[in-house]
Amino acid sequence: MCCVQVLTTFTTTGCEFVDPEVLKLVAKLLSCDYDALNNVLKTRTMTAGRETYTVPMSKEQAEGARDALAMLLYSRLFDWLVAALNDNIAAGKKKNSADPKKIAVESCIGVLDIYGFESFQVFALSLSLSLSLSLSLSLSVFFSLFLRNSFF
Repeated sequence: MCCVQVLTTFTTTGCEFVDPEVLKLVAKLLSCDYDALNNVLKTRTMTAGRETYTVPMSKEQAEGARDALAMLLYSRLFDWLVAALNDNIAAGKKKNSADPKKIAVESCIGVLDIYGFESFQVFALSLSLSLSLSLSLSLSVFFSLFLRNSFF
């Protein structure tokens, strides 16, 4: 979604996007109507009494709406991934319920979501690898302590 860049031009229908083709691709990937997505990201609806108004957003407001949508999509995808993993692990435990402690240790998946990396000006591969390595080491120590104290 960060590829959807907003122009500073301001019209009666809201600001414009640098490349509408990118927004069309996003709409296609989300299986939603392009015009509806375009409208939601450029305008807001206000109700005063019995009257409803559609008000164009400023560039900053449109960027905020775009970023909020991206965060919502990421959050829902992450929640879905965790639920799917938990369902698959639970299904495996039911199938092989001979020794629950052994199965619990063998079917453990850790998912770590780290906020903030996308805001770096420069995010080099070497930084990514060093962060991944340090996080992996930290998680392995954490899980070994957790499993030792929980199951043995």
